Amino acid sequence: MTITQAEKRRFRLRVLSLILMVGAMLFLLVGAQKTLYILLQQAQGPFSRIAESIQTLIGAVYENTQFLGVIWETAPVATYPQELNSSGNWGFVFIMAILLLGRVMWDSASVLAQRIKRTRERVQELRWEREMDGKAPVPSSDDANLIQVTVDLERKERWYKRPAGIVLLGIAIAVAGQWLNLRLGIV
Repeated sequence: MTITQAEKRRFRLRVLSLILMVGAMLFLLVGAQKTLYILLQQAQGPFSRIAESIQTLIGAVYENTQFLGVIWETAPVATYPQELNSSGNWGFVFIMAILLLGRVMWDSASVLAQRIKRTRERVQELRWEREMDGKAPVPSSDDANLIQVTVDLERKERWYKRPAGIVLLGIAIAVAGQWLNLRLGIV
């Protein structure tokens, strides 16, 4: 792959990973607020006043973020102490796996960006050497594609071939299957 193709790949990988990480963080934050609101409804005794205040605060956040309506409706609600095998708990695990996959993609894009930078520096050094030796000029580092510089992707630059990427992708698929199984009532 040429340097231009590698830069496009790096850009697409960074955009996709940013979308995954921001989306997962929104779902986690909203899901945590929904879970906290439900848990605080059961509060009794001296902490009931504090619970009411926190519920009011969560209600205010909900009212001021109506543009996130779809997220508020679909964010999972954890039911850990009562039931471990619930769709809400599996939803939280799935969203965490997606968040971590986004991070693995971001790291792969960073490694690729470093290789592109090193390749451009080598092309620049080659250009300087050739100019000093009096040989035919080499195109500038901005035109690295003109001299057919290729960047072969290594294992750590492909997020789906890194050990963390493979494990997280497997976890995400297994959890999504279990979540769909519980959501659709197949079990």
